[in-house]
Amino acid sequence: MQVLSLGETSFSGTIPDSIGNLKHLVSLTLHYANFSGRIPSSLGELSNLSLLRLTSNHFNGEVPSSFGNLKQLTSLTVEFNQLTGNFPSALLNLTNLRLIRLDSNQFTGSLPPNMGQLSKLESFYASDNFFTGAIPLSLFQISSLTEIRLENNQFSDISSKRETCSGAHRSCIAKCSAKSSMFFLHTKGFRIGTQLLLMLCPYQMRAMDVSYDDLSSLFETGGSK
Repeated sequence: MQVLSLGETSFSGTIPDSIGNLKHLVSLTLHYANFSGRIPSSLGELSNLSLLRLTSNHFNGEVPSSFGNLKQLTSLTVEFNQLTGNFPSALLNLTNLRLIRLDSNQFTGSLPPNMGQLSKLESFYASDNFFTGAIPLSLFQISSLTEIRLENNQFSDISSKRETCSGAHRSCIAKCSAKSSMFFLHTKGFRIGTQLLLMLCPYQMRAMDVSYDDLSSLFETGGSK
């Protein structure tokens, strides 16, 4: 068996550890059902898995560290559950990932500084969690990335270090060359600093939602007072 789809069903209960015996699975979709309990670590034994969709269930606990073995995984969606813990660092080993959805869970802690090693990532959703700290600049250096959703967290800024631009902000932005990709960014609820604008310069910005953000630092004139 290569494809197992139990999504949009009334199935409930926990996922048995024996699911790890389905060694040939390429696609596993369990979305919009009533599964609960912890995600079994045996899923990490499905080394051929390319698509894993656990969206909108009642899973709790942490994402298993065994997920770091899923080297072929291109899409991981676990949004709308009750997952906890820090950002699953095991995911940083999955360099084929193009889509990560962690939104609408209860994740905490900061995003790892080496997010940039996910070099094929196209979409990253982490909104509606309890992430804190600075958003790593390496995330914005992924050339394939076209959409980020980070709203409704507790991020402090785009960077822990304040780096200023030589000259007015508008001059810096004017010097930027455009990439081919369109870029969507949703940041609702955290402080927007100059460094964010500089990191976004190379992109053709299609949409940026900054509602409820703190934009005060963008209008600081600098100098002694």
